[in-house]
Amino acid sequence: MKEDVKDLQVFRLSEELINSFMFDNEYIENIFFDMCEAGVAFPPYPRFALEFNVDTFMCLLNLVCSDAHNEHARKKVKESLSDVRKWFIEYDINEQVLCGHARRDGNFYSPLVRGSISQVLYNNQIRKSSFDQEKDCESTIISTVWWIFAFFIVLLSTKNIKKDTKIHDCMTRKRVPDSKKYRKDYPYTTTLSIGKITENYDGSEFTGVSRRPHLRRGHVRTQHYGPKNELTKKIFVQSVFVNGSEDMKSNRVAYNVSIAA
Repeated sequence: MKEDVKDLQVFRLSEELINSFMFDNEYIENIFFDMCEAGVAFPPYPRFALEFNVDTFMCLLNLVCSDAHNEHARKKVKESLSDVRKWFIEYDINEQVLCGHARRDGNFYSPLVRGSISQVLYNNQIRKSSFDQEKDCESTIISTVWWIFAFFIVLLSTKNIKKDTKIHDCMTRKRVPDSKKYRKDYPYTTTLSIGKITENYDGSEFTGVSRRPHLRRGHVRTQHYGPKNELTKKIFVQSVFVNGSEDMKSNRVAYNVSIAA
């Protein structure tokens, strides 16, 4: 696939996306593996980057790693990142690889994820380390980076995700300021946020408890097609953001009931 300048994008996740999630890492993995099984787990670009501030990265680390929920462990990680301004993760998507999964029957194709993690420091220096999904996935940070890739793919496939893309003219003119040197090869920035939510429901029909925006998970289903519907294929039903906000609650009418004498 020939790379176009418009393909060279940095993606950012809005704060509302991170704050809206009410699930653990396995929830995202299940959606991602369903997408792999349906053959739709590939990003739109062969090469792209994700940029996070330290707080956002820590939120994602907490989702992925059970030990990160320990207050002492969290403090240690935070201290080790005291001089870091941003995390900048570059991904390069290569050929498909045949993967097996213990919770599923048979195999399916998954992207082979390679890339590098850059920790952007306050003095604009960069610490960089490379990772390979196939070899290094057991490492805590590397596992987090792989999970962030899966998380990103799930978000891209969500029905009502909103994408806002902007171009940095200084980068297209190759006059990149020192503070942006680490991302000089990516002139476009796309921010993902929750788009218009058209579906809503209360947390309980009886209690009227409201829920903040959250993700209703996508899944794979078998679809029949062809002559007499004898053929079958796997299709992926997209995830969608839903909510039950206070101003969207359904109105319920109260009735006074009396017993006839």
